[in-house]
Amino acid sequence: MIKSRVKSFREIEVVVRRSKFIGLLLCGLYSVNSWGCGSATQWLCEIGHGLVMAESEGKNGLMISGYAYHTSITAHWPTGVAEQTPADPQGLNEIPYGAGYARTWYNYDTNEEYTLFAIAFSDSYWKPEVHAGYTYQKYHSIFDSNNWKWGLGYTPMILIKPSWSNDAPIILPGIGLTSTLKYKDVELMATWANVIFVNAKITFN
Repeated sequence: MIKSRVKSFREIEVVVRRSKFIGLLLCGLYSVNSWGCGSATQWLCEIGHGLVMAESEGKNGLMISGYAYHTSITAHWPTGVAEQTPADPQGLNEIPYGAGYARTWYNYDTNEEYTLFAIAFSDSYWKPEVHAGYTYQKYHSIFDSNNWKWGLGYTPMILIKPSWSNDAPIILPGIGLTSTLKYKDVELMATWANVIFVNAKITFN
Protein backbone atom coordinates (compact mmCIF):
# COMPACT_ATOMS: atom_id res chain seq x y z
CA MET A 1 0.00 0.00 0.00
CA ILE A 2 2.81 2.44 0.93
CA LYS A 3 4.72 1.71 -2.27
CA SER A 4 1.53 2.26 -4.25
CA ARG A 5 0.98 5.67 -2.64
CA VAL A 6 4.59 6.71 -3.21
CA LYS A 7 4.33 5.77 -6.86
CA SER A 8 1.08 7.72 -7.21
CA PHE A 9 2.53 10.88 -5.68
CA ARG A 10 5.65 10.58 -7.82
CA GLU A 11 3.38 10.55 -10.85
CA ILE A 12 1.65 13.68 -9.56
CA GLU A 13 5.00 15.42 -9.05
CA VAL A 14 5.83 14.89 -12.73
CA VAL A 15 2.43 16.23 -13.75
CA VAL A 16 2.77 19.33 -11.58
CA ARG A 17 6.10 20.15 -13.16
CA ARG A 18 4.59 19.96 -16.64
CA SER A 19 1.36 21.79 -16.01
CA LYS A 20 0.21 23.76 -12.97
CA PHE A 21 -3.43 23.58 -13.98
CA ILE A 22 -3.41 19.85 -14.62
CA GLY A 23 -1.32 19.29 -11.53
CA LEU A 24 -3.83 21.04 -9.28
CA LEU A 25 -6.67 19.10 -10.86
CA LEU A 26 -4.95 15.77 -10.35
CA CYS A 27 -3.79 16.59 -6.84
CA GLY A 28 -7.40 17.18 -5.90
CA LEU A 29 -8.43 13.85 -7.35
CA TYR A 30 -5.53 12.02 -5.74
CA SER A 31 -5.99 13.53 -2.30
CA VAL A 32 -8.09 10.51 -1.38
CA ASN A 33 -4.99 8.34 -1.87
CA SER A 34 -3.46 9.66 1.33
CA TRP A 35 -5.91 7.34 3.09
CA GLY A 36 -5.68 4.60 0.46
CA CYS A 37 -8.14 3.50 -2.23
CA GLY A 38 -10.98 1.80 -0.40
CA SER A 39 -14.20 0.50 -1.90
CA ALA A 40 -15.89 3.88 -1.41
CA THR A 41 -13.13 5.83 -3.15
CA GLN A 42 -11.99 3.33 -5.77
CA TRP A 43 -13.82 5.19 -8.54
CA LEU A 44 -12.06 8.44 -7.64
CA CYS A 45 -8.66 6.74 -7.64
CA GLU A 46 -9.38 5.21 -11.05
CA ILE A 47 -10.26 8.63 -12.47
CA GLY A 48 -7.07 10.09 -11.01
CA HIS A 49 -5.02 7.27 -12.53
CA GLY A 50 -6.71 7.76 -15.91
CA LEU A 51 -5.93 11.46 -15.94
CA VAL A 52 -2.32 10.88 -14.93
CA MET A 53 -2.07 8.43 -17.84
CA ALA A 54 -3.69 10.97 -20.18
CA GLU A 55 -1.11 13.60 -19.25
CA SER A 56 1.92 11.31 -19.24
CA GLU A 57 1.15 8.76 -21.97
CA GLY A 58 -1.84 10.18 -23.82
CA LYS A 59 -2.04 11.36 -27.42
CA ASN A 60 -2.34 14.98 -28.52
CA GLY A 61 -5.51 16.08 -30.22
CA LEU A 62 -7.30 19.01 -31.84
CA MET A 63 -10.75 20.10 -30.73
CA ILE A 64 -13.03 22.09 -33.04
CA SER A 65 -16.19 23.72 -31.75
CA GLY A 66 -19.22 23.17 -33.92
CA TYR A 67 -22.69 23.97 -32.59
CA ALA A 68 -24.31 25.24 -29.39
CA TYR A 69 -27.99 24.42 -28.93
CA HIS A 70 -29.69 26.66 -26.38
CA THR A 71 -32.27 24.45 -24.67
CA SER A 72 -34.16 27.44 -23.25
CA ILE A 73 -34.90 28.88 -26.71
CA THR A 74 -37.73 27.59 -28.90
CA ALA A 75 -36.63 28.86 -32.33
CA HIS A 76 -33.28 27.97 -33.90
CA TRP A 77 -32.39 29.40 -37.29
CA PRO A 78 -30.08 27.97 -40.00
CA THR A 79 -28.08 31.19 -39.77
CA GLY A 80 -26.80 30.05 -36.38
CA VAL A 81 -28.66 32.70 -34.38
CA ALA A 82 -31.30 31.59 -31.88
CA GLU A 83 -34.63 33.36 -31.43
CA GLN A 84 -34.55 37.02 -30.47
CA THR A 85 -36.24 37.81 -27.17
CA PRO A 86 -36.77 41.03 -25.17
CA ALA A 87 -33.88 39.98 -22.94
CA ASP A 88 -31.65 39.16 -25.94
CA PRO A 89 -32.82 41.31 -28.87
CA GLN A 90 -29.78 40.40 -30.95
CA GLY A 91 -30.46 36.68 -30.48
CA LEU A 92 -27.99 34.09 -29.25
CA ASN A 93 -25.01 32.81 -31.16
CA GLU A 94 -25.24 29.07 -31.91
CA ILE A 95 -22.16 28.75 -34.13
CA PRO A 96 -19.36 29.08 -31.55
CA TYR A 97 -16.28 29.34 -33.75
CA GLY A 98 -13.21 28.14 -31.89
CA ALA A 99 -10.64 25.42 -31.29
CA GLY A 100 -8.74 23.78 -28.49
CA TYR A 101 -6.19 21.23 -27.34
CA ALA A 102 -6.86 17.76 -25.96
CA ARG A 103 -4.72 15.08 -24.39
CA THR A 104 -6.38 11.64 -24.51
CA TRP A 105 -5.61 8.22 -23.09
CA TYR A 106 -7.72 5.23 -24.17
CA ASN A 107 -7.72 2.12 -21.98
CA TYR A 108 -8.20 -0.72 -24.47
CA ASP A 109 -8.65 -3.26 -21.66
CA THR A 110 -11.75 -1.54 -20.28
CA ASN A 111 -12.80 0.62 -23.29
CA GLU A 112 -12.62 3.75 -21.15
CA GLU A 113 -11.31 7.09 -22.37
CA TYR A 114 -9.85 9.95 -20.32
CA THR A 115 -9.34 13.37 -21.91
CA LEU A 116 -7.81 16.56 -20.55
CA PHE A 117 -8.81 19.58 -22.62
CA ALA A 118 -8.96 23.34 -23.02
CA ILE A 119 -11.00 25.04 -25.73
CA ALA A 120 -11.71 28.70 -26.59
CA PHE A 121 -14.67 29.81 -28.67
CA SER A 122 -17.20 32.56 -29.36
CA ASP A 123 -19.94 32.42 -26.71
CA SER A 124 -23.67 33.09 -26.95
CA TYR A 125 -23.01 36.84 -27.20
CA TRP A 126 -20.10 36.57 -29.64
CA LYS A 127 -17.55 37.12 -26.87
CA PRO A 128 -14.56 34.88 -26.03
CA GLU A 129 -15.17 31.98 -23.64
CA VAL A 130 -12.84 29.23 -22.42
CA HIS A 131 -13.66 25.77 -21.08
CA ALA A 132 -11.00 23.61 -19.40
CA GLY A 133 -11.45 20.26 -17.68
CA TYR A 134 -11.59 16.57 -18.36
CA THR A 135 -13.95 14.06 -19.96
CA TYR A 136 -14.46 10.46 -18.90
CA GLN A 137 -16.34 8.07 -21.20
CA LYS A 138 -17.10 4.36 -21.39
CA TYR A 139 -17.21 3.09 -24.99
CA HIS A 140 -19.11 0.28 -26.71
CA SER A 141 -18.51 -1.09 -30.22
CA ILE A 142 -21.35 -0.53 -32.71
CA PHE A 143 -22.13 -1.58 -36.29
CA ASP A 144 -20.29 -4.87 -35.59
CA SER A 145 -17.02 -2.99 -36.00
CA ASN A 146 -14.11 -2.20 -33.71
CA ASN A 147 -13.60 1.09 -35.58
CA TRP A 148 -17.04 2.49 -34.74
CA LYS A 149 -17.80 3.11 -31.07
CA TRP A 150 -20.36 4.95 -29.00
CA GLY A 151 -19.41 6.48 -25.68
CA LEU A 152 -21.22 7.90 -22.68
CA GLY A 153 -19.76 9.76 -19.73
CA TYR A 154 -19.41 13.15 -18.08
CA THR A 155 -17.34 16.32 -18.30
CA PRO A 156 -16.43 18.38 -15.21
CA MET A 157 -14.92 21.71 -16.25
CA ILE A 158 -14.11 25.30 -15.41
CA LEU A 159 -15.75 28.03 -17.50
CA ILE A 160 -14.05 31.38 -18.01
CA LYS A 161 -16.38 33.87 -19.69
CA PRO A 162 -17.43 37.53 -19.68
CA SER A 163 -19.93 38.35 -16.96
CA TRP A 164 -23.54 39.06 -17.85
CA SER A 165 -23.30 42.70 -16.73
CA ASN A 166 -19.94 43.65 -18.27
CA ASP A 167 -16.90 42.20 -20.01
CA ALA A 168 -14.97 41.40 -16.82
CA PRO A 169 -14.17 37.67 -16.85
CA ILE A 170 -15.80 35.37 -14.32
CA ILE A 171 -14.87 31.78 -13.46
CA LEU A 172 -17.61 29.19 -12.99
CA PRO A 173 -17.58 25.45 -12.29
CA GLY A 174 -19.66 23.21 -14.51
CA ILE A 175 -20.42 19.59 -15.33
CA GLY A 176 -22.15 18.06 -18.32
CA LEU A 177 -23.33 14.71 -19.62
CA THR A 178 -21.26 13.71 -22.67
CA SER A 179 -22.06 11.30 -25.49
CA THR A 180 -19.72 10.58 -28.41
CA LEU A 181 -19.76 8.85 -31.78
CA LYS A 182 -16.20 7.68 -32.44
CA TYR A 183 -14.61 6.41 -35.66
CA LYS A 184 -11.00 5.42 -35.06
CA ASP A 185 -9.35 8.68 -33.88
CA VAL A 186 -12.15 11.04 -34.95
CA GLU A 187 -14.92 11.86 -32.48
CA LEU A 188 -18.15 13.82 -32.66
CA MET A 189 -18.96 14.83 -29.08
CA ALA A 190 -22.13 16.29 -27.58
CA THR A 191 -22.06 17.65 -24.02
CA TRP A 192 -25.30 18.66 -22.36
CA ALA A 193 -25.39 21.28 -19.62
CA ASN A 194 -27.57 24.40 -19.86
CA VAL A 195 -26.46 24.43 -23.51
CA ILE A 196 -25.80 21.38 -25.69
CA PHE A 197 -22.28 21.80 -27.08
CA VAL A 198 -21.36 19.76 -30.16
CA ASN A 199 -17.62 19.53 -30.83
CA ALA A 200 -15.28 17.43 -32.94
CA LYS A 201 -12.03 15.94 -31.68
CA ILE A 202 -9.20 14.52 -33.76
CA THR A 203 -6.54 12.52 -31.91
CA PHE A 204 -3.11 12.23 -33.52
CA ASN A 205 -0.93 9.13 -33.36
